[in-house]
Amino acid sequence: MSEHRLVHIPSLSLMPLQGSYVAVGSNIFVMGGFQDWSITSTVSLIVCRSQTAQPLSDMLKACKEKTLSDIAKACKEWGFFQLVSHGTPLELLNKVKELSSDCYKTEGEEAFKTSTPVKLLNELLEKNYGEKLESVDWEDVFTLLDHNQNEWPSNTSGLKETMLEYIGEVMKLASKMMEILTLQASNLTSEDLSLTVLAPTSFTSPISPFLRFFEFTERVQTENAIQQRISISNESSRRQSLGGADIILKLNGFFTTYYPSEATRAIYHGGTNFDRTAGEFMASSYDYDAPLDEYGLTREPKYSHLKALHKVIKLSETALVSADATVTSLGAKQEAHVFWSKSSCAAFLSNNDANSAARVMFRGFPYDLPPWSVSILPDCKTEYYNTAKVNAPRVHRNMVPTGTRFSWESFNEATPSANERDTFARNGLVEQISMTWDKSDYFWYLTDITIGAGERFLQTGDYPLLTIWSAGHALHVFVNGQLAGSAYGGLSHPKLTFSQKIKLHAGVNKLALLSVAVGLPNVGQHFETWNKGVLGPVTLKGVNSGTWDMSKWKWSYKIGVKGEAMSLHTDSSSVSWNQGSYVVKKQPLTWYKSTFSAPGGNEPLALDMNTMGKGHVWINGRNIGRHWPAYKAQGNCRRCNYAGTFDAKKCLSNCGEASQRWYHVPRSWLKSQNLIVVFEEWGGDPNGISLVKRT
Repeated sequence: MSEHRLVHIPSLSLMPLQGSYVAVGSNIFVMGGFQDWSITSTVSLIVCRSQTAQPLSDMLKACKEKTLSDIAKACKEWGFFQLVSHGTPLELLNKVKELSSDCYKTEGEEAFKTSTPVKLLNELLEKNYGEKLESVDWEDVFTLLDHNQNEWPSNTSGLKETMLEYIGEVMKLASKMMEILTLQASNLTSEDLSLTVLAPTSFTSPISPFLRFFEFTERVQTENAIQQRISISNESSRRQSLGGADIILKLNGFFTTYYPSEATRAIYHGGTNFDRTAGEFMASSYDYDAPLDEYGLTREPKYSHLKALHKVIKLSETALVSADATVTSLGAKQEAHVFWSKSSCAAFLSNNDANSAARVMFRGFPYDLPPWSVSILPDCKTEYYNTAKVNAPRVHRNMVPTGTRFSWESFNEATPSANERDTFARNGLVEQISMTWDKSDYFWYLTDITIGAGERFLQTGDYPLLTIWSAGHALHVFVNGQLAGSAYGGLSHPKLTFSQKIKLHAGVNKLALLSVAVGLPNVGQHFETWNKGVLGPVTLKGVNSGTWDMSKWKWSYKIGVKGEAMSLHTDSSSVSWNQGSYVVKKQPLTWYKSTFSAPGGNEPLALDMNTMGKGHVWINGRNIGRHWPAYKAQGNCRRCNYAGTFDAKKCLSNCGEASQRWYHVPRSWLKSQNLIVVFEEWGGDPNGISLVKRT
């Protein structure tokens, strides 16, 4: 009988270079850790040492227990391990060392010796020991980092080719380590390994067969199958309770975290991305269709169906921890997994046919299995639970108006000009985030377009075409203070192109481009290097001379919108607000404010923003998130069928509607009298905003 336990094994084959490989002589040290995408933690491993040089596989097998017992200690105390018999050709290592030394001498030695770390080390050594670092042979050590493989020093011949060969050897070594450590630490066979390693870390990808159910080591899954995230640009994807329960069993159970984070999407309780904390093109709602919704209410029948699953697993606990599973076939796509000991018995009957139900015979009794489902018999006789048979209540949550009335006031911003206060100038275009440091979503690109009286379009009325290429996320184009048009990207394609004819007059025309960031990227390779804003080119086509490339012109820049600087979202601002019939509607760059009394009761509250365009909302000076109901979700919503492999496009809802309509207002933020402020970028009708309660 194999021992079941939780172990942390790094997925080295997935990211074999996530760490620093340091070669000293014929040895290789691995510094740092390897990120395991299935447990989202960083671990370090130490390989036990042998008096004789043995192949890596023999060494690990010979000292399995010591290797496993040293993992936790290595994580805390050392953070690296040494490989002696690593199998990398000595000739290659010598060549790598030689070329690295040459590269260091010709391209990095002077800069390194005058660098801040070396200066600090010198000061420390001189203070404590009266010595300096001159005697250290720095070029005897090289570090291979995971970096842009297209960037290599150019003055050392053969460096790139040699390093790429070495990287290949390191990748093979890392994969071998992963294979051996997984087998030895988890008590698996090589046959089991193929299923374990290939099991998905993302539940939008196909899953492995049900063949080795309950023969794997238990694990923590952070990409849970029971919910999906909400993006602004996409329709909502739902995971039905039937399919969620089925995948939990087929992948040997889950550990589900209680509350969401941007790093992991395995959540039991939905939440809210208040202020500007939502990731790139992520909605303010962090509901994720979780068993407990964004407002803390149960989502039925998912909540009760999964609760019942947990209960029946507990009923089967004695058998599960006392025996290994015996797998028998019950049909072409049906099988039984039986955990039997002298004192207990539990059975799991599965139907892997996505299209047809099946009647199977188990221990002389018939059992009806719906398509793509698992039945649990905690006593090997009685079916207590089936993943596709939902007996939980179906509760439809409603958004009910509270009757709160808003009396709106408005303030309209003017677009800035190139020579205005608080602007700065540059020749050419600049990247947005490097200028704003994420202090605001908004960044202005300002310049003047001077049109001569002899331009033909002034007589013909065929105005020139302005084309702007932007890295995203959204762009509003103002010409002489008037909105000429807008463009925006999406989650899968954040870049955008604005191309539209603009009306210009003779003389100086004011061009103001408001570039808008919709969250910072938080996933993907080297996402910290991804650009935002208008990077060009920017062209004007249709003038007498043909096409003007405005990208190299002198541009002025301004961070944020005026209302932010004037703190219009608080009650401390002193601007003159329009009231009554003077309140503007459906105008860009407009601020709205009103007061309201806190409604009675204890039901969760939200704002219905469906008549607005895009912007931000504050309650008593606190930002409840970005609103963008004008961005309608695209997709093909059709009848949802839980059976079969799940993907993110399988069960869609809200096609053609706003990705998010209701915005959570925490009751803890409210007082007896409250201030609501809305900033509207595009233009909307504030009279359609209502305060609702979720019941």
